[in-house]
Amino acid sequence: MLKRRANRYELIEVSQGKRPAELFIRNGTVINVYSGEYLPANVAVYRDRIAYVGHSEQAIGADTVVIEAEGKYVSPGFIETHAHPWVLYNPLSHTVKTLSLGTTTVVNDNLFFYLHMGAHGFKRMVEELREVPGNNLWVVRLVSQADYIGEREWFLPEDVRMLLDMEEVIGTAEVTRWPLLYQGDAFLIETIEYAKRLGKFSDGHTAGCSYEKLNSIVAAGISACHEAITAQEALERLRLGMWTNLRNSSLRPDLEELVQAILKGKVSTQRLLMTTDGPHPAFIEEEGFVNGLVRKAVQLGVPAIQAIQMVTVNAATFLRLDEVIGARIFSFFRIWNGLYRKR
Repeated sequence: MLKRRANRYELIEVSQGKRPAELFIRNGTVINVYSGEYLPANVAVYRDRIAYVGHSEQAIGADTVVIEAEGKYVSPGFIETHAHPWVLYNPLSHTVKTLSLGTTTVVNDNLFFYLHMGAHGFKRMVEELREVPGNNLWVVRLVSQADYIGEREWFLPEDVRMLLDMEEVIGTAEVTRWPLLYQGDAFLIETIEYAKRLGKFSDGHTAGCSYEKLNSIVAAGISACHEAITAQEALERLRLGMWTNLRNSSLRPDLEELVQAILKGKVSTQRLLMTTDGPHPAFIEEEGFVNGLVRKAVQLGVPAIQAIQMVTVNAATFLRLDEVIGARIFSFFRIWNGLYRKR
């Protein structure tokens, strides 16, 4: 999943200046998404990890690549937690564009590829994508969008569990037919339980689900939902413990309404995320990807640090990867000029 992994001993040595960093970012303003501060600091990177954040320059060696970042902000790479990489693009072309916009981790839905390739064909594709830059992670469908003859024979329990065992597969994908969860479908519930035992999450899709029925969806083990289209619906999901994804794209431009939960409701943003879901390529070109979500949220009045936390440390914590990506220890980073003002 993450390339060229540094071991703990190497990181300790770089942090103490005993081993040179491969990359050193000097004199930037670090957006610390843990503390919510903007801090002047240097950043030393070795292989896929940050080994040091502070004022020392001891990690600079003869072959260290040094980036002068004075006057610029240094941020964790952005994370898209809910993507569909088949909207007139594919995982390769999608990565080429979105990585250039600062999104370094994308969680992809596998439905299209699974239906066309089957479990083993999809597995081979994921293995081959390991060579692609960035972190392409996956969630696997348990059922299709709509029932069809032979569906249950295609989504075999042993095939789905084989995919869930892969490192790149970090959870189960949205169940668009949420009434199956409400009714306690045995295959869905047992597979969600299997994912939970592996330490993986279960994404949700609860469009049109009332608050009372939403309780049953949470009881079924669903971890998150991206289908709120009003601030009230976002609050209902948040209050029941779901990670709540605020969506904005060509699919549904709902962010202006959804952020009212923050601006008027004054809720904690700790379990809020943002997603583009499945935007048209023209939308990405004109509005951006996750970087566009951050920009839009700030324009609507969300404090910049909170907007960035939603697509970095919040997202990493939701994915159960916060010790690997999303904050101090991440495989990639983003540097830009004063796009977002200090607050």
